[in-house]
Amino acid sequence: MVNERNNTYMEDNLVAKSANAWCEEAKSIENPVPLWKNLWHEGEAACLFSDSNAGKSIYAVQIAEEIAGNGKRVIYFDFEQSAKQFQLRYTDDNGVMYRFNDNFLRSEIDCCNIVSSVKAGDLVDQIMSMADRAEADIIIIDNLTFMCADSENGIAAHDFMVKLIEYKKVWNLSILVLAHTPKRENNSPITQNDLAGSKRLFNFFDSVFAIGRSSQGDDMRYIKQLKARLCPITLGENSVLSARIVKEEGFLHFKHLSKCVEKEHLKPVGGYNYLTDEQRDTILSLRQEGKSYRDIAQITGVSKSNVARVVNGES
Repeated sequence: MVNERNNTYMEDNLVAKSANAWCEEAKSIENPVPLWKNLWHEGEAACLFSDSNAGKSIYAVQIAEEIAGNGKRVIYFDFEQSAKQFQLRYTDDNGVMYRFNDNFLRSEIDCCNIVSSVKAGDLVDQIMSMADRAEADIIIIDNLTFMCADSENGIAAHDFMVKLIEYKKVWNLSILVLAHTPKRENNSPITQNDLAGSKRLFNFFDSVFAIGRSSQGDDMRYIKQLKARLCPITLGENSVLSARIVKEEGFLHFKHLSKCVEKEHLKPVGGYNYLTDEQRDTILSLRQEGKSYRDIAQITGVSKSNVARVVNGES
């Protein structure tokens, strides 16, 4: 079908117009706003991945809580933890529970009703129906492995992602999917190839970011941006965001520190951490002020062992 008046061509599910016509129409649509830093924007399907127990669920809950605090309705589909595990994670040593924003909804599988033959596509339908009933247009799914047990080869996840993206476009949703990496060592930079089913899945997402373990300490992590369609990459290899996992007033979260090159967090072949000259100077200066190794580690984000190596001239 051809509409000569506005030079529009239609063929079944396809529409063609001049590039200028598309731009003029799109100009009236509001620009997407960031939901979480420069990593995830409204209307995007985003992916957050890391290896097991690196803290992606902690970070995802933190993201959801901040978005909910900004007045948006968020529903978090938790296929990892039980309600009791979730409650204990957000309770302090005195038994006081953290109070989440009322716009933050959590959903989990009803184990009494689920059957082993349920398909990922059916779960997508249920997720979207739940989000619709809850009037939430921001969805976080934790995680892809639960939805598609064979997601590492990418084939099982393909149909799931196709259906998810269809819903996103029709309902103008913002979706964050959590995913695993195959087991990896932290002596090399994170790349898209570390995402399970990487090439097949990577193309589905508008933005992708990852959490890496840091060799600077067991509680240290870093966040790296791997893909962005709406903006330049600002947290790439030369400027990752360092963070420490802390619990404050019952809220377990990533405390963002400073930006640095990814190499500073990687475990070098020789066993020593890569430190900049500025870091070494700061460590030595703090030591001269009488600071303990522990104090210096907390101030600089460098592990105590590496602080000792710098002070002793070994690194």
